[in-house]
Amino acid sequence: MRKSTSQATPYLKFAMKWHKPFIISLWLLGACQIERAIPLSLEKITSLGEPIRDIEISPSNNSLWLIGGNTYSSGFVLKSEDNVTFDTLLTTGKALEELIQRDADSLLVIGYDGLRYVSFDQGATWDGANDPSYAPLQAGHWFSNKHFVAVAGEGYNRGSYHVADSLWFLWDSTNQNFALYDLGWEASLGHLISIGAGGGLLSQNLGQTWEAIPIQGDVFIDIECLEQQCLILGFSGRRYIYDGNSFVRVNGGMSKGITGIRSMSCSDDGNCVAVGDNSLCLWSQDFIKTWIEVDLPSAQWTSVQYAMTTSTFYLGNQKGEVYRLVLP
Repeated sequence: MRKSTSQATPYLKFAMKWHKPFIISLWLLGACQIERAIPLSLEKITSLGEPIRDIEISPSNNSLWLIGGNTYSSGFVLKSEDNVTFDTLLTTGKALEELIQRDADSLLVIGYDGLRYVSFDQGATWDGANDPSYAPLQAGHWFSNKHFVAVAGEGYNRGSYHVADSLWFLWDSTNQNFALYDLGWEASLGHLISIGAGGGLLSQNLGQTWEAIPIQGDVFIDIECLEQQCLILGFSGRRYIYDGNSFVRVNGGMSKGITGIRSMSCSDDGNCVAVGDNSLCLWSQDFIKTWIEVDLPSAQWTSVQYAMTTSTFYLGNQKGEVYRLVLP
């Protein structure tokens, strides 16, 4: 799982159509040299002209969903069944940050200033509400129609978490002195983890109470939970792995000076891709322990999503371009 406009402070997990194949090189960064690695393919599939903030794949039919917009002027939800034609299912007056899929039919999108819309018919119709939150909603987990948890963050010092007893956010809210940018759910343990600017929180009772976790030294922007572990990645490359008992920092395996990471997505077999500022794209084959740098077209990359297909990821950027990336 996660996941904005270009700015100094980190943000999350932010139709003319044409196809053009690119063959680009992959470089393995060593301590003293740069090695050439196996080529990969990259194909541009659409360009929307507004920032992509989230990309999701429907687990039921592999349809592609694009979510984004400009901060205080527009938001959108688009869907494609074939990666060629995109249908606009929802437009809003503020940016949308994340699409949360509960099942094949039930969808929820959240965004700036408490904005959220829910659909129970695959996006054909939507009901919405907008109760202001302390900071822009960045991520959420939809447990049931009677229980929903969301986190919010802006900059470094503005954040909050919310526990709702309905999708209309009749919520209990707690403000934080640090921004929260993503949520991870480790279902086998029943642990919910929120990460953000310089720290994070752990809940073992579906968000009712939280405790601080021992991560620090970065703005943590993305968490992926799979195979009884959660992988945490920071804006400047600091990494932790949570095994249900402790948070262990991962050292080495990444070139010094990496910064500007904005989004990460992982497959079940350990392939992870992270993207960010200044054309940054990193590929890990071992659950974020070591990374290879991938050469992408010049852009501020804002979102990445594993495509449920072997070695395929979708990438979105600040200009509204979406690419399909196929790794070796």
